[in-house]
Amino acid sequence: MKKITENYYCDMCGKEIDAHADSPHMPIICSGYSSNFIPVHMHNPTYDEGWQDGILWERIDLCPECADRACAIHVEVYPEDGEWRSKLSWRDERREVH
Repeated sequence: MKKITENYYCDMCGKEIDAHADSPHMPIICSGYSSNFIPVHMHNPTYDEGWQDGILWERIDLCPECADRACAIHVEVYPEDGEWRSKLSWRDERREVH
């Protein structure tokens, strides 16, 4: 039986991504595994008038380090009254990447 190797590269820094690595900091691989899109800020100077800045959805691959930098929203999961709940907040920009 042949093992199929898929190579993915971070669209931001170009680093090769190991899609099967055991790591608490996972890569985001949209091109090979899903049809998920990531929100990105866009500036398009080709318009003569109207909006040029806004949010656009892109299907990009990110290594763990770049995915960590891209994540600005923090979710905290906690138990309450016998159920799991979550709270969203803006991530502390001073947090270091492990």
